[in-house]
Amino acid sequence: MDLANSIMAEQGVATTMIRAADLDVPPGVHPDMTEHGWATAGWSKVQEQVMAADILVIGRPTRPGTAGRLEGSSTVTPHLVYFADPMCSWCWGFAPTLARLRETFGADLPVRLIMGGLRPGVASAMTDAAKHEVRTHWEHVRDASGQPFDFGFFDRQSFVYDTDPAARAVVAMRRSDPEAALDFFTRVQKAFYADGRDVTSAAVLGDVAAEAGADREGFLADLASDAVTEETWRDYATSQRTGVRGFPTLAVGPNADGAHVWVTQGYQPAETLLGPLQAWLRASRVPA
Repeated sequence: MDLANSIMAEQGVATTMIRAADLDVPPGVHPDMTEHGWATAGWSKVQEQVMAADILVIGRPTRPGTAGRLEGSSTVTPHLVYFADPMCSWCWGFAPTLARLRETFGADLPVRLIMGGLRPGVASAMTDAAKHEVRTHWEHVRDASGQPFDFGFFDRQSFVYDTDPAARAVVAMRRSDPEAALDFFTRVQKAFYADGRDVTSAAVLGDVAAEAGADREGFLADLASDAVTEETWRDYATSQRTGVRGFPTLAVGPNADGAHVWVTQGYQPAETLLGPLQAWLRASRVPA
């Protein structure tokens, strides 16, 4: 980016550098997240500046960045860490990629699932404008990934897009059966996106859990517990402190220094990720 700045300066072009890391940008996909339950909206403060620019240069690291030492990842065994939300459409698009990675690496790279918190605690119903925006995202995900969507969702009236109940459901399953958490996460995704079920409803989530083989009443009791709520919000906090700004995000580690590195911060097909992960895994097995 410094090189781009110097080239612009030589041509007499005034520049301003904006770093996302310097902004307080909450998780989410809307331009102003204060309209969706968050206290801050770092992106909205610079959006006009970005839109008014004659030239926009977007930079990113040329090699995987370091996620640092992730909270709760004390194991030295190689593993993936998946930051996601069951009501994130791009995470639904990423489901086949994740399935391919699990099939390819198996026990060599087990997956730790952390709830990212897309729109937890939202209380207001979706407006027509919000429905239009979300539908556009769904269409993009469908076209990129081939995943099915039930667009009848947008005929619903007064739907509150609160992602917290579905995330708590995944955490409840993770607490009772850690090995089943990822498969249950996918079940909740499919129920919402492909089957058109309301996964903000505890009753529906109980049904999905029962279909996965869980005791429905016991699951619903866990879902409503303070312990599950607190653990879910700890997940959200871990996601934010780690610097996750969108979903899906995948990290792998630990390196020799105990740190994790980003694999992807956004949707990617499996073919894009298999090679880098295979290379990282080979390198991690080389004796120091």
